[in-house]
Amino acid sequence: MLILLGMIACSVSCSGSGESSAEQTLQAIYLQDTVEALTAQEELAPAELIAEPAAEAGFTEPEHQMMPGNPGYPELIKAEIDTSKTANEKYALADSFRLGTLERPFTETDMDYHPETDLIELTLSKSDDFYFFDIEVFSGGEDSGFPSAFYGIEFDTDVDGRGDLLL
Repeated sequence: MLILLGMIACSVSCSGSGESSAEQTLQAIYLQDTVEALTAQEELAPAELIAEPAAEAGFTEPEHQMMPGNPGYPELIKAEIDTSKTANEKYALADSFRLGTLERPFTETDMDYHPETDLIELTLSKSDDFYFFDIEVFSGGEDSGFPSAFYGIEFDTDVDGRGDLLL
């Protein structure tokens, strides 16, 4: 294998296949990686090759340094537009670039209404160490009991109207 590796690396062709130098270089690299992997495997002790698979460790509850308390009364309540009222018309009243409200709980092409993405209200409260967010949507996924959407909170830390951190 080492002789073959040397021949390919030096661009010596035994078959006269007419391969380009780039293809020959790639083949030499692949061959070298294979030789190195085989050599490393041969260097392993026989006990390491026959070793039993490690038993799965059970879940260990992490030790929490602090725990959140009760969120308390919300400091901010942001009501959103209920798009379910115009869902039959396939129209979203919440889309307004001027007001900065962009909510479209419809599919992209067919404008099928998805109630689990129709935001109704967002509340924010905080303690000394935590922020608490509550996102209320029109309806959850009735089939599975869970919404089919992903939700997040965006922070604008420098108050420039653009988000700086997305959770």
